[in-house]
Amino acid sequence: MTTRFFEKIQDEKNIAKFIKKEKLAKIAQRIISTFETDKASRAEWDDNAEKALDLAKMMPTNKDKPWDGCANIAHPMTARAVIQFTSNLLSEVVRKDEVMDVRVIGMDPDGSKYRRGNRVKEYMNHDILIKNSRWQDSLDRAFHLLGTVGIVFKKVYFDPIKKENISELCLHTEVYVNNNVNCLEDARRISHIQKIHRNTLIEWMRGGYYTQLDDKDLGISTEDSILNDDLDNAMHEIIEQHCFLDLDDDGYEEPYIVVVHKDSQKVIRILPRYDFKDINYSDTDKVISITPQMYFVDYHCLPAFDGSFYSVGFGSLLLHMNSTINTGLNQLIDAGTLANTQSGFISGDLN
Repeated sequence: MTTRFFEKIQDEKNIAKFIKKEKLAKIAQRIISTFETDKASRAEWDDNAEKALDLAKMMPTNKDKPWDGCANIAHPMTARAVIQFTSNLLSEVVRKDEVMDVRVIGMDPDGSKYRRGNRVKEYMNHDILIKNSRWQDSLDRAFHLLGTVGIVFKKVYFDPIKKENISELCLHTEVYVNNNVNCLEDARRISHIQKIHRNTLIEWMRGGYYTQLDDKDLGISTEDSILNDDLDNAMHEIIEQHCFLDLDDDGYEEPYIVVVHKDSQKVIRILPRYDFKDINYSDTDKVISITPQMYFVDYHCLPAFDGSFYSVGFGSLLLHMNSTINTGLNQLIDAGTLANTQSGFISGDLN
């Protein structure tokens, strides 16, 4: 990457306008293809996570074997483990209505470091726990999900439309990383699947952050109105992938954020995921390396036993045990029902 190219794009809201349409189409196909690859790499983990969530929620299902209306109860083993895990973890994170504390490192003869740290601590505690009333509820939800499936993500970024810093809880069904990576920092791509309303898309397009989509892509017809608005058309799925691309054709891939509108398969935004200070140049003005900026934070319950990225929660650990207990309890109840039900036959010899 040359300094001139960086100076051209560093203050732009969306650098997709500098890329030719043919190249944007290839980038969109690459984003969708690599996302499907990462999704397939964790298919087995997804299956276990879905089963774990079903056990934790103890949702009733229709059973007609061995007869219609037979016993169908679920033991709360997984739910109880997750609740205990969350309550213990939450009390460790939020102590005495504080989530932050300070420690002085190095010499502090006049106590200025301590006083400055104390001011930062008081501001952050107020901003997180009082000003942002949803933070603690979001944390509680995150810990419940963490204990059940084993992993949860937080996305931290500045929202240019709302003009505020956002700490967003991302479900495991929204963030996809290849299951063969060692850690999030080593991932060549992180895909964030978002379902957003048409209004949100229009806000970002009018703000200059997204490329303009036509009415057909947005699902807007000439007869569209509030009364006949179709919810399926009003909601749009986008893939925001934090990846590496060689946009200046120098042979080295730089870190970017690429947003693809999935239905139309169009790239609607490309944004650098680095600053000038993150670029390491050689003496001949060639790029040696670029340190990408991380927007995601991953939280893990128990590391996977096979060394893969996606971790294990209580739902997976107790999956077979909880299922066995459910089966045993239902069989005992069905057996008791049969034993207490009057049954028999009348022989024709009795006249």
